[in-house]
Amino acid sequence: MSGMGGETGNRALRHEFNNMVSAVVGSLKVVGRLHGDDTTTQVLIDNAVRSCDDMQAFVQKLLED
Repeated sequence: MSGMGGETGNRALRHEFNNMVSAVVGSLKVVGRLHGDDTTTQVLIDNAVRSCDDMQAFVQKLLED
């Protein structure tokens, strides 16, 4: 990505990061469906999903054009 310009490079980074985080969130939701009846597991999954949301917001702000 070093060859990409500022705005285009930032947009590409944001897109790729969001794709990776979306995969993590999707996996967490599957685990939640499979083991959501366990309160401790559900709390941990909810915390992890919230952290993913925070990471996406952080990267968005970090790479704002």
